[in-house]
Amino acid sequence: MPERTFQDSSGTEWLVYDCSPRPDIKRGFAREYQSGWLCFQSSTEKRRLVKFPEDWESYSPQQLEELCEKAVIVSWVSPATGTPRMIDDPKADRDDDRKR
Repeated sequence: MPERTFQDSSGTEWLVYDCSPRPDIKRGFAREYQSGWLCFQSSTEKRRLVKFPEDWESYSPQQLEELCEKAVIVSWVSPATGTPRMIDDPKADRDDDRKR
């Protein structure tokens, strides 16, 4: 499973990796997620981008940041409580669903 780290222009460190649902559970995912997505994860946010370029692994940090900005925020950590908050849960981004 390809993954990269990069630092965005505000200094936030991001891990980006491609995800895909396992074939045996693929039908339980929304249609837009069935072909896979990129997951962007920082210490305070998780984002998903469903339509992404195949050659994203070769992108510069600036190009990865542009993709990250297009991605949908799906969870974040509340600054007030430090508690993670989920926006949606398409059964995604778990280790057993990541491409290996």
